[in-house]
Amino acid sequence: MKNRRRLARRLAFETLFEIEARPERTLEEALQQRTVALEEETGEVMDPESLDFILGLLRGTISEREGIDLRIGEVAPAFPVSQLAPTDRVALEIGSFELLFDRNLPTRVAINEAVELAKIYGGEHSGSFVNGVLGTIAQRLPAGD
Repeated sequence: MKNRRRLARRLAFETLFEIEARPERTLEEALQQRTVALEEETGEVMDPESLDFILGLLRGTISEREGIDLRIGEVAPAFPVSQLAPTDRVALEIGSFELLFDRNLPTRVAINEAVELAKIYGGEHSGSFVNGVLGTIAQRLPAGD
């Protein structure tokens, strides 16, 4: 299941990144294209539970994006969100969403998964940047969160 969730997060990242680059596409169209590409490239087929997870992650991240971006800006004021590399911003947004809204996911898992996305898709220092920002957000969460 762990590997399925990691793969699902990668597809969520790619889908979110794609709908930003191609705003004429719907979320569902972009996800469908990503899952078809995955199957063609690797033979991997996403099960319905994983697709539901991806859609929840995408819809949640998009619906909470404004507040998430404000929080990112508060903890990293030297790096305006609008000027972040899109790969870093998308990894931060997905990681922040999970960190802030998924009460069943341990903090370290939310951070580590976002860091892995940043390492895969971002630049040389993206992983450490995402780790630092999400670590600071986690430290500022009220106790018990």
